[in-house]
Parts: sequence; C-alpha cells; structure tokens
Amino acid sequence: MALAINMEFSLMKCVRCGFGQRVAGRPCSECGHLGRLDEVNSLVVRRRQGIRAVLAHIASSEAAESEVLPFYLTRSSWRASSGQALDESIAALAKFSTMPLDSGAQLALAVAVARLQQIGRDLSTFSPRRPFVSNLKAIRQATECLVRMTDLYIAALGAALPAEAQALGKRAQDQIDAATKFMNDAERHQEIGDNLGSADSHDFVSATLAAFATLYPEKSFMEVDADRQTRLARHLGREIATGQGAAYEIALVIARSILDVNRFESVVAEASRLFDSTARLRDIAAEPGALITLRRARNAIVESTAAFAATLTASTSDESRLARTINLYRELFEYAGLPLFAWFLRIGGTKSAPISTLMQRDSTALLSAIEKLPDLASIFVGADKNIRTAASHGFGYELVGDNVIFTTRSFKGTMTVEVVIDLLLALIESFLAAFWVLDNELTVAGIEGHASEDSLVGAPMLVVAEEVLKHLGATVLSATCTETGWRFEVAGGSTSIPLVYAEGLASLPPRGIDEISIVCANFPEGELRIPRVSSAQFRLAKDASPMTLVGANLDLLSESSLDGRTAIRVEHIRWSACVAAVELLSEDNREAIRSLRQCIRLARVTGAADVVQFAELAFTQWRSPDNGRLKQVRETMMAWTTLPTPQQPLVRTTTMTNLHDSQ
Repeated sequence: MALAINMEFSLMKCVRCGFGQRVAGRPCSECGHLGRLDEVNSLVVRRRQGIRAVLAHIASSEAAESEVLPFYLTRSSWRASSGQALDESIAALAKFSTMPLDSGAQLALAVAVARLQQIGRDLSTFSPRRPFVSNLKAIRQATECLVRMTDLYIAALGAALPAEAQALGKRAQDQIDAATKFMNDAERHQEIGDNLGSADSHDFVSATLAAFATLYPEKSFMEVDADRQTRLARHLGREIATGQGAAYEIALVIARSILDVNRFESVVAEASRLFDSTARLRDIAAEPGALITLRRARNAIVESTAAFAATLTASTSDESRLARTINLYRELFEYAGLPLFAWFLRIGGTKSAPISTLMQRDSTALLSAIEKLPDLASIFVGADKNIRTAASHGFGYELVGDNVIFTTRSFKGTMTVEVVIDLLLALIESFLAAFWVLDNELTVAGIEGHASEDSLVGAPMLVVAEEVLKHLGATVLSATCTETGWRFEVAGGSTSIPLVYAEGLASLPPRGIDEISIVCANFPEGELRIPRVSSAQFRLAKDASPMTLVGANLDLLSESSLDGRTAIRVEHIRWSACVAAVELLSEDNREAIRSLRQCIRLARVTGAADVVQFAELAFTQWRSPDNGRLKQVRETMMAWTTLPTPQQPLVRTTTMTNLHDSQ
C-alpha cells in the first residue's frame, strides 16, 4: 500500500547566478546564494502551522480508559482495528497534505494518530499467552510500525527541503510495508492454528506438514533438513543428525502457531547444554525398558497436541472445553512428563536410580526434584502439579466466569482460563523441545530404539511422504505400504515427474522400506526400476560438464531395468557415441575418451557391433588424422545425430530401488 501526499514547495530562480532554481528560504543549489533574510516558503509555513494544530489536538486528547477484554476473545477484532486505523491514517494524511489549515483535516489526522496510539497502548496491556503469542506479537509490531509511519509522514510534511521530505516519506513507506508483513504474519499464524484444530490426528499431521511446505515452496524436504542442520550446528555448537533439521522445522510450525517460538528455541539450547557425557547417555539407554518409554511418551505428546488444537476450535461449552483441557494436561503430565523427568534427572546426574525405578515413582515427586534444580526447572516450564492433581481428583476445580477455582486438599487458589491454557501449551512446548534434543543426542550417539521407525515427530512416515509429494506438486490418489516399500498413485504429469517424486522421497523411508513406486495410471504399461545411487549420481551430474552428464545418463539407463530387461537401448548408445566423437575430434575434449570407452563397453554387452566399430574408428582418427577416415566418421555421425536424446522411458510405474545403499 503506497501513500500519495501533496508535498509542494515554493520555487524561484536564483537572482545571483541565473541558472539555479532554489526552494524559497533555502540556498541556491548552484551558487549557494541564500536570497533575502525575510524570505519564507509559504507552502512549508502553512503545513507546519497545520502540524502544530494537529499535535495540539493529540496532546489535549485523553487516553481512553475503556475495559479491554482478554486478547483470546478479541484477537480477530484487534487485527481488523489495526487495518482500519491504517486506512484512516492514510486518508487523513492525504487530505491534510492538500488542506493543512482546514480544521476538519487537522482534526481527522489527530483522531487517526490518537487512535493508533491508543491501540498500541491497549495491546501493550496484554500478557503474551499461548496459543496467541505469535499472533499478539505480530499485531503489536504492525501497530508500532503504523505509529512510526504517522510520525515520519508528519515530519515529512514539515520538512524544509524536497530531498528531506522524500527521505522521510520513504522511511514512512517502509513502515507501511513492514506493518503489512506483520499483519499477514498474524493472519497466517491464526490460519495455521485454525487448521491444526482438526479433531482427526491424520488431519493434524497433514495440516502441520502443509504449513511446513508453504514456508519453503522452492526447497525440497532434504534441502530444508540440510539447511537447518547447518544453522543448528552453528547455533548450538553440537552435531545435528540427518533428519533432525526437518524435524525441528516441523516442530517450529507448531511453535509459531500455538506456542511461544522464542522460548521453544531457548529450551532447545538450554537442554542441549546438559548433554556433556555420551558415555552416560549410552549407559542410560542400555537400561531395560528405558528407550521404549520415550516412544510411548512421543506418541502422547503428538496426540495431546492434536487433541488440544481441536479443543481450541471446537464448538463446545466453556465447561466442556475446560474439562477436556485439564484432562489433557493430566494425560500429558503422566504419559510424557514422567519419562522425560526421569531421563533428564539422570542426564543431569542428579539421580542414579535406573529409569525403570524412577518410572515407578509419582510424577509430581519427580517434578519436585526438577524444581530444585534451576537448569532443569527452566526446561520444564508449564509443569504445574496443582493442575495435575486437580485433574486426578475429578472435581478439584470449578469454572466461575473467566476464572478456574481449584479446591484440592493440597491447593486452593484461582487461575484465569487464559493461564490454564497457557500452562498446558507451555508444557507441550517444553516437551517438544526436550524431546527434540533427546532424539538428536541419541541419534548422534548411534543409539537406536528411541523413535518409531515408521514415524517422524510422531507422524506416520507414509503420511509424511504423502505430504512431501503434495509439496512437490503431486496430486496423490492413493498411498499404500507393500511388502517391500511404499506405493503412490498420482495423477499423470510430464515424463520427468515420476523420477522427481521418487527422488524427493528417497531420504525418508525407515528400515524395511526398500522401494518407492510412483504409479501414473494414464502412462503406458510397464515398470522402470532405478537404483537410488544411480539416480543420485545422475542428479549431481546435471551441474557438471556436458560429457559427465552424457556418461551419467548412460550409467543410469544401463543400471536401470524396464520390465525385467536393461533400460538402455542401442539407440541410446549410438547417440552418446556420436556426441562423444564430436567433442573429441572437433573440440579435443579429453573427457569424451571416457564416454567413448563407456559406449564400447555397453555396445559389447548389447551386441551393437556398429557402435564398437565407430568408436574405435573415432579413436584412430583422433590419434592419426586422415581425411578418408574422417569422411567415414562424419557419415556415421550424420546418420546418428537424428536419433532421439536418451531419456528414461515413460511408463506407468517408476520404482526407485535399493533405498538404503550408500552412495
């Protein structure tokens, strides 16, 4: 959104040099002549006079003292109010710039500015509470930008020189652009949070992964993973396992929408510092039953997050929503908190009893031990034994207005509904961060069994794979597991798409998933089977020299199979030999030697004697040039250059095999 305001200045020709044109009351740009001492710029004077009246109106207006409802009840209206205030301010500034002495224009601008300032004051009264921390922050930042925008435009209107006014106007426009971005951020956070509120856990996973995909429309899953790995390693000073970068980004989607993303990242950093002994970590992991407790806890975190997101958007009574919230808190506290408390007490070296022994203790007892240790207490913010106890007793709490009154034997007190919800989400936030760190450290240490082989941050890997395909642009018609791997039926596309889809999933499958099949029903019958290593090498060759790409393409086709037979055809070898001969004889490109030898080897396997004869003739011509021999080579070249470029066959099923072979 751009603002057009009237910024005219009185100009006059310089009487000294006769060349320069100067702003009234300012020196000539050519000779520096100032003009008469009593000279004034009437247009600037009028605007400044109007600005003084506007500022006086603002100073005399009293700040509103109306009751401000909780943010969670009014978040949509605040975003709308900021947007409306922006429109009003722009309209008022435009009108004032043309009629600075009009009392109506002055009052309209003063009211618009005062309203923005009041919105900023009202927003500052809210304590950031989950699930609206990111939403509130974005709206606050947008409003702050708009207040700065009005200050800068008013300063621009009072500027003595056009250049000064232009510079201030540009800074003001930058504030409008920044405010628009923050407004869009607020809308996106709310939209993601609403989408996460599906009652079905599959939909929750899909919504999370879909949001993840929209953040990185130009990057593959693997590229996002590698980029975040690098940044985390630099920030945390620790090794980051493959896959953990993507897992972190997926967790950030949840954190940005319904949690406090800044605290999530700080907890990751704090928890990472506790892992100072790989030997101790291995000893704990080797204890009977220690790792399986983490798998169960992970499921509890994901299920509780999905269930609570659904609770936030459900059309139920306040009492029902509160009961579900507190019950979820208890489930999360018991099923995820107990094992995490036990593991971190052992990792911190403050408890020596086996995990199995600690797991038999009351969860509140372990929390009490954690609360005595500042390094651990800061990790598990949100863990409140009073809420857990109230949930366990069933009738240990009552909703009265916006307050929850607790009446257990050990605790009698009051919390607002906002605080109870905030504590539950803070607990989810703490557990997500602590779990990510624990996952990473165990994986880096080479310890297995702490994560389900068929899931990523609690999401079934088949579901994750389906969402990755959607991110790549596929229309997925079905997704199934077979005895050897995954099978996806997709709507047909260009000839390269099946291989692109298979490559996009190649780093995802856990052990036991050895193949990925992409089926396009509208393509001709047949199955192309491509080893993952060959595909990866071909992909890397695309950024190399032309002859390297020719060789990689031959390797890919010769190592792939089409309906049980090699996918390479004699025509492929002839075309490649022709290209290599041209490079060798015309450009003296020594890389072509390898390609010609590769063609000879493949030709002998496929029985293409003419290719062997041609390649050997080209070698002889290169070593000992002869016009008659060159004519023979060129005649063959002319015949073969009409052959089609070697490509992967277009067939119904493309299967990437040997997924776990190393490159």
